[in-house]
Amino acid sequence: MGLNFLKKKSEAKGKKPVASFLKVNKYENPQMALNLIAHICTATEDLDVSPCFEKVCSKLDEMKKDLQDYGLENPNLLRSCLYEIVDLEDKMLSMLSSTLKIAVAGGYSAGKSSLLNDITGVGDLLPTGIDPVSLVNTYLNCKHSGTNLVIRGENLRNKLVLLNEEVLACIQHSSKSKTYIATVLNKIVIDTPAQQYLDGVTFVDTPGYNNSSNSQESDRNKAVSAMNECEAIFWCIDIEGGTITKDDIDILKQVDDKPIVILYTKMDKKPKGEVKKIVEDTERICLNEFGKEKMPLAVMAVSCREKTSYSTTGLSWQKVIEMIKGKCGETDLLGKCISNIMGLFDREIDTSNKAVKELEDERRDAIKYRDDAYENYRIIKETNKDLKKRIADIFYDNYEEIMKAADKRGELCQDLIEGWSESLDREVEWSKKAGFFKNVSSLAGQCEKSIAKFNRLIATDISYNYWDEEYRKSLFGGICETLDENLEKFGEIKDNADENYQNLIKIKKNEEECAKCLRTYERSIHHLLSEAYGECTKLVSAHQAKLQKIEITQDNDVFSAISGDNYERFLSCFSNGVDLNVCNGEGYSPITWAVRSGNNEMVKFFIDHEVDLSVKDGRGFNSLETAVMQHYQDMCELLMDADNTLLSKSQPLQELADRNDFKKWISKYN
Repeated sequence: MGLNFLKKKSEAKGKKPVASFLKVNKYENPQMALNLIAHICTATEDLDVSPCFEKVCSKLDEMKKDLQDYGLENPNLLRSCLYEIVDLEDKMLSMLSSTLKIAVAGGYSAGKSSLLNDITGVGDLLPTGIDPVSLVNTYLNCKHSGTNLVIRGENLRNKLVLLNEEVLACIQHSSKSKTYIATVLNKIVIDTPAQQYLDGVTFVDTPGYNNSSNSQESDRNKAVSAMNECEAIFWCIDIEGGTITKDDIDILKQVDDKPIVILYTKMDKKPKGEVKKIVEDTERICLNEFGKEKMPLAVMAVSCREKTSYSTTGLSWQKVIEMIKGKCGETDLLGKCISNIMGLFDREIDTSNKAVKELEDERRDAIKYRDDAYENYRIIKETNKDLKKRIADIFYDNYEEIMKAADKRGELCQDLIEGWSESLDREVEWSKKAGFFKNVSSLAGQCEKSIAKFNRLIATDISYNYWDEEYRKSLFGGICETLDENLEKFGEIKDNADENYQNLIKIKKNEEECAKCLRTYERSIHHLLSEAYGECTKLVSAHQAKLQKIEITQDNDVFSAISGDNYERFLSCFSNGVDLNVCNGEGYSPITWAVRSGNNEMVKFFIDHEVDLSVKDGRGFNSLETAVMQHYQDMCELLMDADNTLLSKSQPLQELADRNDFKKWISKYN
């Protein structure tokens, strides 16, 4: 009985016709997802690029020894250079091709992945949707010279494994199996061919930022951390939500000073006039919130669907990228590393050159000071010599003559006193005899006065006090000692001036030699670093070729997979897509062949993906009819539970059940 009165459920519900071509991500299957997780976690291929840089490090070691006697402004020059080299090694090991990383961030469903697909021209590589899809940071290395798309994942042990687009889609989306492969990955790195102006740029597709109360703080931290890692930021806002919010402003204020471009996505959802107003309002808000100095680099509205954009200054993507490159500098890994190391050397060389210039000015001043000191010393020395001679003449030769003159004067004075005494005696005697003259009394008075003066004179000591020879020798020695001490002080000034001059010459020569040595090592390290980078690039490329790969089944024969009861191979066929209307040599379609094979799991796969179970195969039978003819009761129940209107699309089941080719075959032997 056919139970033809039953109607098909899908028809009753107005169900749309199902496409005859089925393509499914095999990692929706829990077991396949677990196998993939195991594959990622067990990646062990290791890479050590440090041997490539041994010559550079040896040269830096040699430089350290040669420069140890020079006073460097940066005593950690060697350590700083080694840090730059280690950083270069880390970036190459992480497969990042540039130092210019642009974080593409924003809220859930802000259109970040669509934007990146559009900018880089990778089609629909990054999955998009209304649900949160970016579960792990994804790095897109843009390479103008690239021709192939290369996808790598870094596991929790920092080991790399090659992936493919199907795995990427599974990682980016929450799979139906609810097995989140992203939980075993630190990041995904994708090398993609790109236009010239994007060469050397790495875009970082960051996890979405959510304002919900439950996860706000966690999402804020993740967003800020991801953006701080990059050199510039594309902050995406769904234009349907209106203008920039306080939450957007707050999170952008937490980011270090770096170029920010605010992008309104899905501008085709709004009228042009409203788009213009939103962009202009945002510019005013940002000017007020950030100030002129920290104003975002640009505010744009874009439509990935219509391939259009709007900004008040008419910016293009190329112009925006050029502006960011201008702000951030080098994008090439080697160029950035060399630039940083050469910058360290140049600062030291500039310091030495500046010191040499200053020392030359000091040397000129020191020459004048030294010459003046020598001249002063000469003058003082000659003056002292002349003083000593003159004082010696006074203390010795002239002193004796003066003393002799003094002695002669004493003798003459004594003769005068004696003569005057005799004269007074005669005057006294005469006054006595001539007392009868009228003036005698006056003469007597004068005589008495003269006698009084004479008595006072003879009472006066007319002898001279003088320095004896011993005292004069001592006094002269003291004077000479004082003059010599003064000369010695000027001699010290002269010697200090000379020593200072010689020290300046020595320091200047030291700085000149230091600058020369630094320039020599700068050239050597530049050359060796370029060579090391080339070797490292080859090593990384060779390592990439050895990375653990995802096994991809090239055989797309779904019938063979069903016959072999190989479910993994069966799923792999649907990774590439299977035409459900194609039949094998016996006339079976993939669905009816799975039914005939009695593989309930495979049949359930078709049911789960809403395949039309009533479609007839090349034999003219559908899935239920095939199950009935094979006497598979459990299969019949499975199919009818999935869609009991199959009965209305099938031949009478009793007739089909009686139609048993095996009974006919076996009857030949009865």
